[in-house]
Amino acid sequence: MAWTDSRVFAAFLADSISNTAEFDLSGASVNTFNVSLIGTNSTPDKDAVAASTAYNTGAFTADKITDTGTSAPAGWPTVGRPLVTPAVTTAAGTLKWDAVDTASANAVTTLTATFGCLIYSDTLATPVVDQGVCFNYFGGTQSVTLGTFTIVWNTAGIFTITY
Repeated sequence: MAWTDSRVFAAFLADSISNTAEFDLSGASVNTFNVSLIGTNSTPDKDAVAASTAYNTGAFTADKITDTGTSAPAGWPTVGRPLVTPAVTTAAGTLKWDAVDTASANAVTTLTATFGCLIYSDTLATPVVDQGVCFNYFGGTQSVTLGTFTIVWNTAGIFTITY
């Protein structure tokens, strides 16, 4: 069963606040983040334990989407594309995490049945390797044939937290 919304993992928030995991959402010094594409057969759980939010675990084990085009290297590899220039800003009682729109590495990418994505720390090792930050729903199934696949992040950010 597929999901119908975007969520931040509770484990990410708890591990960040309790300093169990060192997430640097600016990506400047500690973390780099990847955006892995997910198909319709996964059902992400915002309340999953940290180990089940990571890349290639839990709901993200078997439903990863990768470029099936004929060019090498892949326009969108299974491990995902890097999140470029992530940044945290605050204004008017809202914390926003945002980044540059994420695009395939080439203009001959072929992707089918892409439903959403998992954003995870590609460098984090404690408490869990490749721990997930959030999952984002694309509003339905998306595809591209021999073109550029781009995730246009919402103007409100990848996620926002109201305080």
